[in-house]
Amino acid sequence: MFSPLDPLPSLVICLSAGAATFGLARLTLRAKSSLALWGWVAVAVIAHAAWRAAPSYDARESGQTVATALLVVTLFAALGFAPALVVRLAGAALRLARRGASRIVRLGKSPAARPTSAPAARPTPAPAATPARKAEPHAAAPPRGVAVSRRSFVRGALATAPVITGGAGVLGITEANAAPLEPVRALDLPDLPSALEGARILQISDVHLGFERSVADVERFVARVLRRGERPDLVVLTGDIADDLRQLDPALAALAALEPRWGTFACLGNHEYFHDVTYVRRTYERRGIPLLVDAGGRLEIPGATLWLGGVDDPIVSHGRFGIPSGVTEPFYRARVAQAMRGASADDVKVLLSHRPEGFVVAAQGGVDLTLSGHTHGGHVGFTDKSLIERLAPELPMWGSYGQGRSRLYVTSGFGHWFRFRLGCPTEAPWVELRRAPSRAPARPAASRHA
Repeated sequence: MFSPLDPLPSLVICLSAGAATFGLARLTLRAKSSLALWGWVAVAVIAHAAWRAAPSYDARESGQTVATALLVVTLFAALGFAPALVVRLAGAALRLARRGASRIVRLGKSPAARPTSAPAARPTPAPAATPARKAEPHAAAPPRGVAVSRRSFVRGALATAPVITGGAGVLGITEANAAPLEPVRALDLPDLPSALEGARILQISDVHLGFERSVADVERFVARVLRRGERPDLVVLTGDIADDLRQLDPALAALAALEPRWGTFACLGNHEYFHDVTYVRRTYERRGIPLLVDAGGRLEIPGATLWLGGVDDPIVSHGRFGIPSGVTEPFYRARVAQAMRGASADDVKVLLSHRPEGFVVAAQGGVDLTLSGHTHGGHVGFTDKSLIERLAPELPMWGSYGQGRSRLYVTSGFGHWFRFRLGCPTEAPWVELRRAPSRAPARPAASRHA
């Protein structure tokens, strides 16, 4: 299966995008780009060579970073040349149409109307010379503003488009490199026991260790939390923690320093199955972190009980890339029932589901809160909403949602497998539980962004 993150396909995309970008620049803005193109090709080849064949992990990661940056910036710059190309093609089509119309008009004239012979030309007398007039001094003309033609204005506006789109690409790469935010997401749960009022769950998801994030990033995050003197009540890991499995164990060791009051729990994501899920299971077991796979348990809290369950990822039964959207509901219906088996009516029910698709089934089964990731927020957002969600509101991509008495939070993720974030920063949210009035109206099955 083709993936732009593989070095060779990414190199082909980079070279194609770079050639297209400089070709469009030459076509639309008459820019001399031959030297720049060859320099860009050299950087792309070196970056991909380091990504593929470098002996050290740091060199490979640096090569991937440079290759990703080249890919993003050139694609965005090429997008910026599109308006200029459209205007140029439209102008060429208009000129061609005018020439065709004028040719038709010339062909339509009758040859008979043209004179066969011209009369002899009569000599005309030269005009009499007039005496030269003495130049008279005149008042200076008032200064005028600089006149800008419409063509020059349009050309200048089109020339700025690649700069703007290329700058957006650079901004997206820069934002992806920033440390994850720690937003506090308050979720209202009906009939929440007073003992759980204000409880905080720290959700860590989609770290993708080995793709842009490393153990050092996790250690810096933990140190930042400890410096503030904060201590979570519960830490949950909702899948896709590591792609480089050598980094999983030291990352879990670093997270242990958070010392949550009720413990640390995890569920599986699809990337655990991409690599070695057996190794992942052994690592969690060695670190003493319960891995909830279609299972759950009760946490005894003074004054309340909380049932925490976790479901497996659909990849376990449908393969790496073959998960049609319509088959996830029966999968989750069976797995959520197993994860909630043993829960009582007095328990506050929390479900860990790597994909948010499990929320609809969980809400129908009476689960109070579902915590998910997987989507990365679509990598592009606007005012705390995913851009994809604005185009397809039925998809829960990033943020808090409600259905009936149940709530869902979908995190944009601690990391990513593609270094680009624009208006959708990485995060490790603190989900704060709050009590909502028990008479809260039920919501339809469609998700609602809070």
